[in-house]
Amino acid sequence: MQCTQHQQHGRLPSLAAPAAACCAAPATAGIRQPRLQTHTCHRVLLAAGAAAAAAAAHAGQSCQATHQPYRVQQPQQQQGPPFQKGLPHPAAVDRLLPVVASSSSSSSYPRLLPTYPDTPDSCQQQLCEVLHITPAEAQLLMLSSADAAALPRQQLEANWAQLQRLLPLSRPQLLQAMLQLPELLLQPQQVVGIRLAEAAGVLQLPLAQLQRRQNVSTPQLHWQLLLLSAQELEERLAQLLQLLDLEQLQQQRKQQQVQQLSRKLRQSVVAMVLQEPRLLSVGQAQLVSSVEAVEQVCSWPLLRLLPALRAHPRLLVTPGERLYAAAATLQQQLRLSEEGLALALRRAPAALLVPAGQLADLLAELAANLAVPTDVAADILLQEPQLLLRRPGAVSAVLGSLRSTFQLSSDELLQVVEYDPTVLCWSPGSLADSSSKFKEAAGRHKAWAAEYKQLMSKPVNVARALRIEPLRLLRLTFLLRSRMAASCSLKAAVSMSGRQFVGQYPGYAAWLAQHYSAGGVPRQYRGIELDEDEDEDDEGEEE
Repeated sequence: MQCTQHQQHGRLPSLAAPAAACCAAPATAGIRQPRLQTHTCHRVLLAAGAAAAAAAAHAGQSCQATHQPYRVQQPQQQQGPPFQKGLPHPAAVDRLLPVVASSSSSSSYPRLLPTYPDTPDSCQQQLCEVLHITPAEAQLLMLSSADAAALPRQQLEANWAQLQRLLPLSRPQLLQAMLQLPELLLQPQQVVGIRLAEAAGVLQLPLAQLQRRQNVSTPQLHWQLLLLSAQELEERLAQLLQLLDLEQLQQQRKQQQVQQLSRKLRQSVVAMVLQEPRLLSVGQAQLVSSVEAVEQVCSWPLLRLLPALRAHPRLLVTPGERLYAAAATLQQQLRLSEEGLALALRRAPAALLVPAGQLADLLAELAANLAVPTDVAADILLQEPQLLLRRPGAVSAVLGSLRSTFQLSSDELLQVVEYDPTVLCWSPGSLADSSSKFKEAAGRHKAWAAEYKQLMSKPVNVARALRIEPLRLLRLTFLLRSRMAASCSLKAAVSMSGRQFVGQYPGYAAWLAQHYSAGGVPRQYRGIELDEDEDEDDEGEEE
């Protein structure tokens, strides 16, 4: 009769006589040698066989036929490595044999080994309770790491809590990582640190940068890096780089320039991996189909699209069929030709990731706020394709802020948006901050305050005023502190080029050098040494 536990775990061959002794052994037979995490019954079988062999030798009998199965455990006849996971080390067995052989009865051997209170069933139950996993998952974990299964409950709970702090991931992801890295549950911090150090070397990044939690995808990145060895990570980066074809560039440029470009491409790929960790696990076929889809719908080579892909690497992990379907939906909702769609997607390839329902809601929201047909709203979006990525609620909030801040009607609001559609890309807070700073600076002088009200009565000037750089507002501060505000109008102060303003007010460059927070004088304020590269912006131009 075989031991039922042996049949379940299948770790040793079926043995008739020792198995019967194992099944008849008392509950105290749950014996384990320290640091040898083997099944309890295995220990009993080894001890029983050794005792029987010693008794037979003392009686002058041959035990060759009776205990032949134990000869499989001898190191000289062993096939494979001398110590396998889940089996006792031969040296440990040799230390036990003389002690067991000195016993006069087989019933005394359980008391010769140190005892542990837990059994395999209790280990499985402990894993289920602490890790919140199913019994089947606990069995897989016990097979992959017997050491982790035998940890004391307090240590297991501490290691599990530390692992969750290091990798705040879902339970299936943590289980997959523990099955692939059995030592992860034994020493979480050390294993994670070693893996990240190896990955930092491959990615050519400082370890501190890789460890720092930069966004919500950082735990996913760490999880992907844990599952890949250094060699596998290097191979994965090579696959991503192969998607960027350099053959034409090698024919057109010098080798040195190509090498520099290759380094830049590698840096871009690393940046994309840091932002979208799924690039390390998605299949090669899907990557190729995604790249081909982006190239085809945009009608541009991949190298020209690389900045957009670096900003939105989710395009590369989106199946090609889904990208084609998204392009067809955009073309239908915006009523574009293939050429018009390609032009729009070149400026905003990430529009392929926008859900179809969101774009329809955006068109409806924009048309309702501006009191225009949907076709006009679509034309406004196409003037600035980045607006395709905006959520309808965010666009509605910006329009409401513009309307309330400058007291604009729907027609005046439409003029502002048509003149500069990029104002819809702002957040309401940034919009209010920009408008309030200009209004506050103009209100410091009585003549400027009156001029501000007159200028802001025209919608076009509202759009221009929102684009005034903060550095230009320092001119107003300089004029006030220099007591020269009366000599310059508000419109001229903020619309003159840097060279013109420095030429008219020579002391401004020295004053700016003392008060400019970034240090140094901006190039446009260095006087005659500057080429006139800044046109008049005509902010606040009065028509």
